[in-house]
Amino acid sequence: MDIGRTPDERFDDLRMHDVDEGQPDGLVPELMGFGRSDKPVDRAAYTYESHVACTGEWLDQLGLADITLFADPPASMLSRAWAGLSAFEKPFLTTFAAHEDITRAFEQVVQEHIPGARDRSRPTVPDAGHFLQQQQPDLLVEAILSLA
Repeated sequence: MDIGRTPDERFDDLRMHDVDEGQPDGLVPELMGFGRSDKPVDRAAYTYESHVACTGEWLDQLGLADITLFADPPASMLSRAWAGLSAFEKPFLTTFAAHEDITRAFEQVVQEHIPGARDRSRPTVPDAGHFLQQQQPDLLVEAILSLA
């Protein structure tokens, strides 16, 4: 595969860049092809499956355990992991923005389908729309921390 390489000095031996904003317990990966991560030249390499594989490899390399994952998957991507999620018993938080018009319709379906989401409070982030992580980051972090 032809790859557009990001200069080595931008990495700590990882080819998938992560954003470190000084928070010792938070990492944000930049998926392959984005930001400072390597960029496959072949556009066919940009698939859901390749992003999942690269992210899994990145987590394995870091050796992380007992983590909380924050993900913002489009509904089309969530459907590909649907079968596995039907057996997911660990805490699963769904949080939507008050003015979310795109994915809010999936809220009840997710709550019913994923055991870890059942009987769990579903915070609604006020004064935000589809891009709630940019519009209300502090309130979203509070919701995530409520899992602990």
